[in-house]
This record gives sequence, structure tokens and C-alpha cells, in this order.
Amino acid sequence: MKQVFLILAAMAVGVSHAGLRMPVGSDDFSDWKGIHHAGSNEAEVISGKPVSYVYSNQNRIYPNLKREFEGDAADWYGYAGLSFDIFLEHPSAAEVTVTFKADPADHMELNPASTARALVSGGGWQSVYLPWDLFDVNIGQQGNALQAVKELEITVASSENEKLKIRKVEVTRGENVALESAIRGLTAEAGGTVEYELKVGNTTDETQGVQLHIERVGWESMIVAVEPAVFELAPGEVQNVRVEVALPASLPYGAREKQVIKAIPNGEGSLAETIDFFTAVAVPTPNIVFTADQWQGVKDKVARYAWAKEELAAYEKRASKWKVPRAKPVNPEHPRQALFHKSVADELKVCGAAYRLTGNEDYAAKVIDLLRQVSDPEKGYPVTEQISGDGFVHEGVIFQGLARAYDMVRDSAQ
Repeated sequence: MKQVFLILAAMAVGVSHAGLRMPVGSDDFSDWKGIHHAGSNEAEVISGKPVSYVYSNQNRIYPNLKREFEGDAADWYGYAGLSFDIFLEHPSAAEVTVTFKADPADHMELNPASTARALVSGGGWQSVYLPWDLFDVNIGQQGNALQAVKELEITVASSENEKLKIRKVEVTRGENVALESAIRGLTAEAGGTVEYELKVGNTTDETQGVQLHIERVGWESMIVAVEPAVFELAPGEVQNVRVEVALPASLPYGAREKQVIKAIPNGEGSLAETIDFFTAVAVPTPNIVFTADQWQGVKDKVARYAWAKEELAAYEKRASKWKVPRAKPVNPEHPRQALFHKSVADELKVCGAAYRLTGNEDYAAKVIDLLRQVSDPEKGYPVTEQISGDGFVHEGVIFQGLARAYDMVRDSAQ
């Protein structure tokens, strides 16, 4: 059961994407619209006139799709923002407007257009970095919008420059440094330790020295260590870092603390990036539906009252009758085909409760079978990233059912 838990934990925080930066279109801008003149690695644009790139042939069905979309769009989810350079021959201020748009086929589901504005002042090449929180899309809709980007539009307006240049339009995981960890929350017994694997990447074209700093508010009980804490990164290089958190034996069940790790590139504190981890003292299981004592109280009622015996018999009859469905195979021709019907959540609850009250491993086996199908790294949720296909609300209901069922059978020997 430990393997199931680890896979489900990784799924909860998202799937890591390969690559620290991803170009938008070709480096020579030959596939962009509105370009005045395209060069080898840069393009000339007219002040105040928008230039744009439109995605096509993205094959967005499988794998790594966060949810279904109708349009043919790119996935920017997991990146931190957009970066590019502009060239001002005559030093001046330049107004930069950037908009990323959803496919019209997805306007009912997504924010149609998300815009950010910035003012850049200077001469020669100037770097622009726009993190996603500068765009006018609600935080609650931001993740969805980034998963289906159809078009990027950039406008640069300068009163002193009729023509400008642009280069290196990319989505990036960080302005200078990127921090990623597949699992950012773990539990351990009081007196124990947990370890996280942190990946630190250099998103620039220059070698950088990186120092990791552990932020402390004060009165923290858990002891945090990172190894290595200081290292050098070549352009595009990624360093694996071990984050260890020791939990004092005196902490009570459920005690939780946040660990904030800050990466400072080349001593530039203003360019630092942070990542949060959440570590807690393990609570004895089961604990979601009932605690062990509360389950024992239900067993006592079954032994004492006829109505309770009848209810348990009904649960057992239903659990015995239920046949665990097989996950539907991944089929690119039918993108809305899901793994299971949403009703599996109810059956998992019944089988889990029947196991807790009787100890019959046959009931636990059914729950474990379905959990392993869902967490299968090749054919389950890590690939399809949907279970029912009935929208986020029903997906949430199913995940609640998965969590309750896992909690009820996690002490099974299977």
C-alpha cells in the first residue's frame, strides 16, 4: 500500500515537465505574424504594432493533459512566466503589452484572453520577465488558462523608436533560477525524519552560483537541513538537493510546520525564488471517516443491536456483489473517455467500511485493486489525469472517496 500512497501523493502536486525553458515559435520568427523583418535569432517590429504566434498541431490529447479542451493549444502549466528581450536604438521608455489567448473553441471553459503590461526604460537590449501573477486572469482560473494557450500577442510601443527588435521569446520556470519538487508534503512519527528531493535549475545563459537559505520565522520546532547548500550551475543545469526535516519526539500528533527554502542566484537577493514544504507528525490511522476507537464503537453496536447487525449485513452483501471495474484503456481517438464512472466512490466506501468492521481481506482487496489501477503510472491517472471525465466537481468527489477508502484499508497486509 505504500507504493499507492507515494504515487497518489505525487499526483496531488502535479506532474513535472521536462526543460527549464520552452521557446515560443522559431528563434528566427519565421512562423510569427506581424513581423516587419525576421533575422537569424531576432526580429524587427513596428512600434505599437502587435506581433503574434499561433500554436498548431499540438497533439494535446495524451499524455500529460490536465483536463480536456476542444482547441488545439499548448501547455504552459508548470512554467513561472514569460521572458524576452527588446532592443531600443534610442534610449527611451517603452510600453510592453503581452496577451495570451485561449482557442475560441474553449472560451466557454477558459478565460479568453489574459493580459499583462510593463514599462521598460533604457537603451540597447532590455530583458523583460512577466510572471503569471502580473496577468489579469483570476488566480482560480490561472492554471486552466495556462494549460491551453492558443496564441501569444506582444506589442511594444516607444515614442522615440519607430522600429524595435525582439528576441528569445520563451516561457520559463523562473527568471533566473527554478525550484521543483514532486512531493512537497510528508508525515513521520514524532522523533523521526523525512526527506524531500528538490531540483534547482539555472534558467539563464550564464553560469551562476546558487546559495540555498532556510527561512525561519522563529519558534520552529522541526530542524531543517539542505545538502548541498551552495553550488555552481552551468546554463540549463539542474542540481539535485536533499532536504531533510527532523521532527522532535515531543511533538503531538498532527503538529505541522512549513519549511521555506530560498534559492539566491549569484548573490542577487532580489532575484531569489522560494519553495514551500509542509511536514507533519503522523496521526494514527484510520482517522478520516472514524478513528480506531470510533470504529470499535461501531463494532460494539453491531454486537449489541439487531439493527446494527442488519446494516452491516447489507454493507457486506453490497461489497460482496460489487465487481471491481477495469480501467478503460487510454484511447487518443476518444479524449473524453475516462477511467471509471464516478459511482466507484460509493462502492469504495462500502467495501472499506465492510473491511474495517469485519477484517475480511476480500473487501480490502477490492479497494486496493481499484487504487492500484488509478495510480498505475502507465495506464492510470498519472497518464490521463482524469478519472470520471465529468468535470472538476465530480473528480473531487472521487478523490475524496479514494482518500477515505485508502484510510480504511491502509493497514491491510496486501
